[in-house]
Amino acid sequence: MDSPFCDGKATLIEKKTIIPYRKENFEITRKLYRCDQTGLEFSTEEQDEEAVDLIYDAYRKKHGIPSPSEIKSLREKYGLSASKMSLILGFGINQYHNYETGEVPSLSNAKLILAAMNPEFFKTLILLVKEDLGERTCKHLQEIDFSSSSDTAS
Repeated sequence: MDSPFCDGKATLIEKKTIIPYRKENFEITRKLYRCDQTGLEFSTEEQDEEAVDLIYDAYRKKHGIPSPSEIKSLREKYGLSASKMSLILGFGINQYHNYETGEVPSLSNAKLILAAMNPEFFKTLILLVKEDLGERTCKHLQEIDFSSSSDTAS
């Protein structure tokens, strides 16, 4: 890699770094480049994105928050769109989709998502918003065998 600080090269290094996230500090090992001549460090956009992912993963692990793939899997288990899941869980219309694509839920929203993995709890949530779901969605949900969905309940 060419160094942006001089006409020389830069070497890829790994460095332990403490990063604050949501009022907590997380130690990650991130990849950076160090200019061979000046010793100055820099990172690429990819390395920055990787560091953010490491911080998010550490936060999720510490607090037991489901991963984006687990969040998406829950929605697919019930055969619903992300906007319908948002409605059932009481989130903003795009919030569930945002969680599926990497945004980290608040601790309270994460607990609600985890609770929705229990089919009995999820049925209770459906009853609370039944009037808002529409006839087609209600019919679809009535066809689900919630007893066979319990294999992913926490």
